[in-house]
Amino acid sequence: MSDEKKQPVHYLVVPAGGTGLVLRGLRKEPATIGKWHLGWDWTYKEGKAKTVNNIDFTKRVANGPTDRGFDYFYGLTSPSGPPHLYIVNDMAEKQPNTS
Repeated sequence: MSDEKKQPVHYLVVPAGGTGLVLRGLRKEPATIGKWHLGWDWTYKEGKAKTVNNIDFTKRVANGPTDRGFDYFYGLTSPSGPPHLYIVNDMAEKQPNTS
């Protein structure tokens, strides 16, 4: 056994979706890069069914990382199903492949 003094362990417990707000409270500029797992609120074309083919990708995507306290986001919506696209902050980087 070592004579070194063990450092205490500190945990940061954050409610789901609240990480960005907690980091901002610590005077950090929170960013996230990767896949967002906590949902998106897409804008659909007026008068159309709410399907992937009717998402208006020229409109901002609500309820993502920038609405949950992060200053910057770059990442995927979902690699396992359509739409397949990258999001920059709250906008589609380009028109996606929806098939």
